[in-house]
Amino acid sequence: MNNYIKLLIFISFVLTKGQDTDNISNRFRYSPQNATVEMHKIHIMKCRPPNSYPNATIEWYHNDVLVQPKQYQIDIFDLNGDSHIQFGRITWEERGKYTCHASNSEGTKKSEPAYLTVKVIKPDLYSHWTTVEAYVGKTLQLQCFNKFKPEPDRTWMKREGDMPESSRIGYQYDKSVMIINGAKISDSGEYVCTGENEAGKQSIIVKVIVYEKPTFLIQPTDMTIGRGQTATFQCQVKGGKSPTIEWFYNTKAYSQKFQSGNVIVTKDNDLVISNVDTFGQQSVVCTYRDSISRNQDKKFSPKVFLKVTSSVNPPPSVQVLTEVKKTEKSDLTLPCVVRTSAGEQASIKWLTASDNREVDTGANTVWITAGINSANLTIQGLLTSDSGGYRCVAETPSGTISNITMLQVNALLSEKPPKITNLNSVGTSATSITLSWDRPKTAILLPITSYFLKVKNTGTLETVERFAAGSATKYVVQSLEPDSTYLITINAINKVGNGVAANFPFTDTLDANVTPDPSGAEDKLEDVNLGISLGTVTTSTIEVRWNKVSANRITGYIVMHREVSKSAFIESEEITPTKTSLVLYGLKANTEYAIKVKAVSSKHQKESSLKTGKTLNRLPPVAKKVYIEKYSASDMIVFWKISSEDLDLVDTVEVC
Repeated sequence: MNNYIKLLIFISFVLTKGQDTDNISNRFRYSPQNATVEMHKIHIMKCRPPNSYPNATIEWYHNDVLVQPKQYQIDIFDLNGDSHIQFGRITWEERGKYTCHASNSEGTKKSEPAYLTVKVIKPDLYSHWTTVEAYVGKTLQLQCFNKFKPEPDRTWMKREGDMPESSRIGYQYDKSVMIINGAKISDSGEYVCTGENEAGKQSIIVKVIVYEKPTFLIQPTDMTIGRGQTATFQCQVKGGKSPTIEWFYNTKAYSQKFQSGNVIVTKDNDLVISNVDTFGQQSVVCTYRDSISRNQDKKFSPKVFLKVTSSVNPPPSVQVLTEVKKTEKSDLTLPCVVRTSAGEQASIKWLTASDNREVDTGANTVWITAGINSANLTIQGLLTSDSGGYRCVAETPSGTISNITMLQVNALLSEKPPKITNLNSVGTSATSITLSWDRPKTAILLPITSYFLKVKNTGTLETVERFAAGSATKYVVQSLEPDSTYLITINAINKVGNGVAANFPFTDTLDANVTPDPSGAEDKLEDVNLGISLGTVTTSTIEVRWNKVSANRITGYIVMHREVSKSAFIESEEITPTKTSLVLYGLKANTEYAIKVKAVSSKHQKESSLKTGKTLNRLPPVAKKVYIEKYSASDMIVFWKISSEDLDLVDTVEVC
């Protein structure tokens, strides 16, 4: 009997032992569970192995690869017989399949897999350089890094103006770096990088400033004076970013920060040496270093000399125009008058101040007219490239002195308007965006006639086009979709054409349910009757009138007009709700116009019916200043004058 009991115990022990090892996978007391965790959060997975003999050792596998303790921010620890894997801050790389492996001397069994899904969070963008500066022709690198993975979808845009040509743009690392080759001045501006994923989007701005490479605008030139007199050397640099000028006089350095005795550097960077008391010649060199290229070598002007003689007569004085502004294709004469000591006659020459070379008079459009102690430089058909400094040098036995005229040649008035500045969204509703901007500075003869607005829905890609009056600095874009994102561009227009577009990217309208009408009844202006009519009409104006709408129902009125032969309306600025008329100015004579008025509120608008009106025809002008000259006994000659602004109205002239 006792032997029978012992046999049962032995058999039971063997069976139990075999089941604990052969069936581990079927007997996991707790398997890891599927989970979805937001990125950067803490998470713990737990695994409780089956009862076994000998006790099982637990290991964790991620996508079938053994997880090492302290890998990433992962800790593995055992507590009360359970194995735990703890993620300190969940990262994108830690997503995937996890299994718990239980092993002893009899074998290894795996738990059911658990899948860890990492929920992404909104992009968090940054750039090591928020301002990128470079010279023309260099390569720009704009950064837009995300602080974690996965990488978001990125878009790059220029906030105002056009993007550089696509042939000059390249991208690296999922568009986290935008490269612009062959930098141009027009590339300057603010670039917006927007990163977007399923959790949201974020934008950062990288500012780009492109400078002309610095060069000498004025270089010093040789000078001769008598002992005890004062010498002034000029040096100027154009381009670059705040170039710093330093002088070397007899190999000793002088600057605005370091001056000594009778040698000073003025705020205009002139080197002034007073009461010169050393005979012979002293060397003078001007240098500059730009703040962008501070690690590069200095740029040096050619060495010139201050010659000191024993002459007791004062050196000549050179009188020129300090500054001259002209328009291209016009003609110019720069005078140079030299005053000398009694009996002395000066030798005079003109140099370009940037390199101290004599002005080339080989062309028949440039010449110098010399007189006694004077020389006038004439240039016909000026070009903008003729801008710069022109140095008149006078040499006499008493010394050699020069003076400089700075010439600025401006382009003809044939330019399109510049891009507008400070384009902003100053208010939004569910169906409208209110824009404001600063009116760009333009030539008096080329005023802005209108603004062209293009509003693109980034979701539906539908584009809305509007025109605003040339006097406008504010505009309400109506009839937009609620809870939508819009990309807005606006161009100023003059009679030459459209100016550079200014961009205001990614403006959102509000959700339609954000601002319900407090009365509970939405005023859609459906019963508004504007009753448009026309008042006084002239050759260039039409007065528009309409019925008044209660000021508590609307924010104002907008008057729209176009030539009947055209399709696009020009809209006025929003007019205060207390007004009921507006005069349209600057219209063409003898032209028919289509006109509408709309009342607008924060959410709705109501347009009037279309009204047409025609401006008056201009009468032929009356000839002024008629002169009669007797020619013969039976003939006479008649002279008359018609003003230039009336010439386009004249086909024929009758003399009776």
